[in-house]
Amino acid sequence: MEAEIPLVRRRRASVRLCNVKSCPTELLEIPAEDPSIVVLFIPGNPGIVGFYRDFIEEVYEQLNGSASVTGKDLVFPIRLLGIYVIRERSPFFSAAISSCAALLGLFPKWASSSLVKSSVGKSWSSTAVDATCNDLLQYHTVRNALYMAMTEFKKLSEDPDWMFIRGKRDRIAFLFGIDDHWGPLSLFEKISTLVPEISLSIEREGHTHAFCCTNAGSVWVASHVARLIKHRMPS
Repeated sequence: MEAEIPLVRRRRASVRLCNVKSCPTELLEIPAEDPSIVVLFIPGNPGIVGFYRDFIEEVYEQLNGSASVTGKDLVFPIRLLGIYVIRERSPFFSAAISSCAALLGLFPKWASSSLVKSSVGKSWSSTAVDATCNDLLQYHTVRNALYMAMTEFKKLSEDPDWMFIRGKRDRIAFLFGIDDHWGPLSLFEKISTLVPEISLSIEREGHTHAFCCTNAGSVWVASHVARLIKHRMPS
């Protein structure tokens, strides 16, 4: 189990809603007073930026307030597409799982929080538990997550676009875990062979793919990301 470490924050990220291609989208942001760069973070599945509050705030702190940091929700823009595709592929499964999640979302906050903490979130931070109860336990959100999982499995079985990666090698960085089936070390070896000059790292402290669900994981990955950004920031 990862040890939880306290997060010392001087500024908190604030939530703002905006329209992206006519779709309401949630932003989690910390604007700097005089930013030299803007860091845009887009989360993976389930696309809920609230899970990454600790990470976003830590990136801002690690960059010493020299960058504005914004996280963009990935849920709303694909909602209709996600529902359509899942209905076509596995209507009963997706509807059943989504309905169960929505039912849990109707529980009082204290009840759903206790359930999450006693099951999947035993080592999770309060941020991750809150994001699960407030944002994840909704019918359409779970259907989106199932759709993204389906497309991820398809894409992971395909070869990456090596021409694109080589062309953008000075603007791409890969971070792998020791035991992460979403990013196996065999892919690390393949990238290092085919694009040897690209930035490649392996996290060896035991943080999981869901690093954002613990304080320790958020701090470690934020520190790693901040180092990469500092290396490319204008002096």
